[in-house]
Parts: sequence; structure tokens; C-alpha cells
Amino acid sequence: MNSPTEHPLSGLLANQAKFVVDRLRHTYTSETGNPVPVIGDVNFSVKPFEFVAVVGPSGCGKSTLLNIMSGLLKPQSGSVNLDGHALNGITPRIGYVSQSDSLLPWRTTLANVELGMELRGLPKQERREKAMSLIRQADLSGFENAYPYQLSGGMRKRVDVIKILAMGPEIIFMDEPFASLDVFTREMLQTYILSLWQTTQRTVVFITHDLTEAITLADRVIVLTQRPTRVKAEHVITLPRPRVPAELRFNPAFIQLHKNIWNDLKDEVHYQDRS
Repeated sequence: MNSPTEHPLSGLLANQAKFVVDRLRHTYTSETGNPVPVIGDVNFSVKPFEFVAVVGPSGCGKSTLLNIMSGLLKPQSGSVNLDGHALNGITPRIGYVSQSDSLLPWRTTLANVELGMELRGLPKQERREKAMSLIRQADLSGFENAYPYQLSGGMRKRVDVIKILAMGPEIIFMDEPFASLDVFTREMLQTYILSLWQTTQRTVVFITHDLTEAITLADRVIVLTQRPTRVKAEHVITLPRPRVPAELRFNPAFIQLHKNIWNDLKDEVHYQDRS
């Protein structure tokens, strides 16, 4: 385990790709039967334990890209390699946290966190101990028997995250998980995700519209173009860790990074506004 201030990318692992997205293309068919190109020749890689944020204009294909990378959707051309092997379909090595709540309303916090382990046939005592440990780590002690409607938005999202962690994935994909939350709850959850990533050593790909969020969380920010999307730019985030979201935005280096990334993104957003 690395110390809190040590970056997890080190040694040989830093030079090996966990994911390689190669010449990816995908087209949908509209209701009228016309082809709608969504992804056009996307290429990038993700290192082990790296936290990569992906930003781009609304509707550019970010979620489609994540669905392909997670094995939920098969691309029409190109490939996704995981540890040097072609990804064919979904795998328990990848956990997916979506924007909307995926909690079952008739199950308590504890029962929701246990669900995946239950479906895999883990013994009751084993899954109970693991679920309770994750609930404590997420500062949700006392809410084990609460139902989703009794939890705040931030609490539900933490349950959503630890429900995925309980399955033991190596990689976590997050598709705008905090988009529906207020700014203060988002900031609290950003702090939680930073701490979680630092201690659990997962590879994370995080979709967001929020440049502040992307810079706060990531090692690297990938900027996508308008549809059919391509990689327009990549920005390495060299801000030291650990990071405190509430303080980071006043850092001159943070402000400069924000300007640089916005300069790459603004033409894509403005083009969309004109279309």
C-alpha cells in the first residue's frame, strides 16, 4: 500500500497499459433509418491505477464510449484491450457506477451492498462482514437498515459506489455519477472518491461535464470533440496529492489547467451551440 502522499503509478506498472482503445468507431441508426456516427476513430490508453477523466460536449458519445469499454456495447470497428487481451462482453473485473441511482428501493442499505455478493453465492456471514466494513468506511454506520428513500442523495451515491466495490472489481467506470447533486454534496463526494481511490488502488475512468471536477480528481484529462467524437487533447494533471477540493480551485496551477482545458473544449461546445 502506498503512503497517502505517494502517487500509485510507479515502476514497471506505469509503463504498461491496462486499457487500450484502438481505432474505435461506432454508428447508431436513427428512428428514420439514417446512420448517426457517434464515435469516430478514438485512440487512447489507460495505465494501471490511473485516474482518467473524460470530458466533452453534451451528446458527443462519452457514455457510448464507456459502454463499449465496459463490454456492454460491441463497437462496429476497432477494439478495446484489457491487459493485452481483447475485451469481449462484460467482465466482473469492471465495475460501473452510473449517473442514476441503481439501488433497489425495497432493499436496505446493507441488503443493497450485499446484492452482488449474494448473486455470486458468497456465504451469508462473509458477505455480511464485507458489506458492514464497506458501510463503515463510507461513513454510513447507523444507516444499515435504512431504505433508499430515507437517505440523502449523497448517501445514496455512496451506497451505489460501495455496492460496486463489494464485488471486488479491478477497474471502476463512473458515468457522471454526481451530476444530479448540489455543489456541496458533489464536493463532499469528490473528497470521498479521492480517499477511496488512494486507498483501494483501482483504475478509474470518470466521465464528467465539470472541468473543475475532472482536474480535482484525475491524473489525466482526455478532451473529446463533438460527434462523431475523437480525442482532441490530453492534459496531464501534475497537482500534488492528496488534494482538497475546497482549496484546490484557488491554486494558480489549477486555474491555468482549467484555462488550458477550456481552450481545447470551448470550440467544440460553441460548434454544438451553432448546429
